[in-house]
Formats: sequence, structure tokens, C-alpha cells
Amino acid sequence: MAQNEDTQWLEEILEETQLQQFAQSIREELHVTQLDHFRFVETQDLEKIGMGRPAARRLLDKVNRQRKKSTNIIDRVSFPYEFIIQL
Repeated sequence: MAQNEDTQWLEEILEETQLQQFAQSIREELHVTQLDHFRFVETQDLEKIGMGRPAARRLLDKVNRQRKKSTNIIDRVSFPYEFIIQL
């Protein structure tokens, strides 16, 4: 499976959940090219591309954990509110 730099994050998540075979379908049929796009993907959408319900739930759980981790990183590097007030 060729790794495109723009969707390398997707390849990694699919590899971790052992669902690599769905990479092309997720990109082309569901038009998911960014982690945030998964906000609009539901279990039924993944079932329509041939993924079983347990696998779809596993993937969405992993994506949600990854999204929370990304948000936490942004929060940590942002300036504290108190610092902004002092300016």
C-alpha cells in the first residue's frame, strides 16, 4: 500500500487497527483526507464500504482517541489564558 504523505496518519491508524485494506475506500468513497473529517463518519458509512460493525467501532474508537490526543497537544502549546490577560 503506497503511503501518501498527506494521509500517512490514516495509514498508521489503519495499520494499528489491522484494517489497512480499507485505506483506498476511506479516502475515495468517504472522502476522508484529514483526521477531523472522521467527525462526520458513522458506523453505517464504514459498513457500506464493506467493514464489519466491530471493526468499524474499533476504528472509530481509535480515531476518537487520536483526535483527543491531537487536541491535547494543541492545548499544551497554546498560551495560557492568564498570560494573554497580562499583555
